[in-house]
Amino acid sequence: MTIADAVVQWPDERREKLKFWVDKTGTRLQEIGLWHLRSYQWERGEVATASEIDAEIDALLALLATVGLGDEIQLYYRPLCQEGEIAAAEIKALSETV
Repeated sequence: MTIADAVVQWPDERREKLKFWVDKTGTRLQEIGLWHLRSYQWERGEVATASEIDAEIDALLALLATVGLGDEIQLYYRPLCQEGEIAAAEIKALSETV
């Protein structure tokens, strides 16, 4: 089952945060790993804030948990905000004087 397949069936309101995941990948849920999250952070960081990215990844991790997946990812994944990182989109939004 892919994210797109699962989102249709997932009753959680966080499914709205998965629209970018649905567009990004056709990867099966059981194949999603830490690399996918890091790649997503980097790509999505061009247009979204760190807190938006973190919320989207949290929604994906919640979806994975509902189907019994993602335990290993939870061990190693660190949200951008927790690491003190800011996304490229936030850097671009800063004024030149900053």
